[in-house]
Amino acid sequence: ANQYKVPIIPYGAGTSVEGHLNALYGGVSLDMTNFNEIELMDDGLEDFFVRVGAGVTRKTLNEALRHTGMQFMVDPGADATIGGMVACGASGTTAVKYGTMRSNIHSLTTILPNGTIAHCGSNTLKSSAGYDVTSLMTGSEGTLGIITSIAVKLHPIPTHVVAAICSFDTVQEAANAVTMMKMCDVPVARCELLDGTSVAAFNNYVSRQGSGSSGSGESSMPVKPTLFLEFTGHSETSVQEQVDATKAICIDCGGGGSSNEEKINNQDLYFKIATSESERKALWSARHQLYYASINLRKGATSAF
Repeated sequence: ANQYKVPIIPYGAGTSVEGHLNALYGGVSLDMTNFNEIELMDDGLEDFFVRVGAGVTRKTLNEALRHTGMQFMVDPGADATIGGMVACGASGTTAVKYGTMRSNIHSLTTILPNGTIAHCGSNTLKSSAGYDVTSLMTGSEGTLGIITSIAVKLHPIPTHVVAAICSFDTVQEAANAVTMMKMCDVPVARCELLDGTSVAAFNNYVSRQGSGSSGSGESSMPVKPTLFLEFTGHSETSVQEQVDATKAICIDCGGGGSSNEEKINNQDLYFKIATSESERKALWSARHQLYYASINLRKGATSAF
């Protein structure tokens, strides 16, 4: 292929929206789904990493890790393959605490265009030796080589988790709230902002699907810019402190209602909390189903673009 300039296009789960799977000049589509090995080595787990094939999806990986008490934290929303997440430099809702894909890779193996097998990075927690080729390959969109295996960082599964949403009148108010959370050192584990158009798209999608709940505990969410948040900790008390601090910040920044009196007297009406796993998944459904909700905005559309 390299000799005759034939493009090789790796294909994982097909969940990306960047367009790098498009065969603009023809070529060969390489199915990566059979690169599905997960190496649960004891020494790797002790050092908080695991080596996986490029075709392993993030949900499959976390299911395989469930018994270990650890998990892979990068969550772009879709059930993407790990190799694809490296190729497009995925981030997601947990980036606020755990960083993007680039921050969660120890090493990787890549096949270069001339057929050379390149091993990049190391399994040590800290190393400044040599060129940082791992970061170069991350986000390369399949243009520099074919990623076949990756050693990714793991994190302990938190013992206590609480999710929350809060609506604002403007995007600026929501952004100010997040800035204040960072300045006050509130350890938010997940953070995502949906504007009013996105919320309206989700409400419309839910109504067409015939679901009785939007994930916020109501038939629909207020069509306003909405922050989706999640907090984790080692105890209920520590998590509740984070929730209380965030709630106060959101109210001070304009979250909750249309007047100060309404925000103070009815703050629970606008700051929604979910504690159980099923409730948290339902609350985050607006974010995870946004792509399909966007498609649903246009009658007869099969793509958001």
